[in-house]
Amino acid sequence: MNERETTTLTIEGHDFVVKTYATAREVNAIQAAYFRGTKVELVGDQPKISDFNPSIQGEVHKEMISQMVLSIDGNAENIVDRCLDSFPADIYNQLVAQLDAIVTKKKS
Repeated sequence: MNERETTTLTIEGHDFVVKTYATAREVNAIQAAYFRGTKVELVGDQPKISDFNPSIQGEVHKEMISQMVLSIDGNAENIVDRCLDSFPADIYNQLVAQLDAIVTKKKS
């Protein structure tokens, strides 16, 4: 299997090596984290979100980091915990926004 292409996101002097796209399996894992906090009902033949736990968004962010970030400043250990504990919230929020753009990008 070929190595997947990566890119480096530099945020306030910290280098985050990330995957350039999410596979279907990775997207499914991220979506599973989202749906653990969501209740969906069918109204007719249309799905409708009937209950949403806003705290689940943090779990979605952690899953996205786990799936997409390969290393931080050259270190591949404890990536999620380091993102949560070692950086100001602004860096974390910038990382999450950039990862979200990668995971949800549409092909034209």
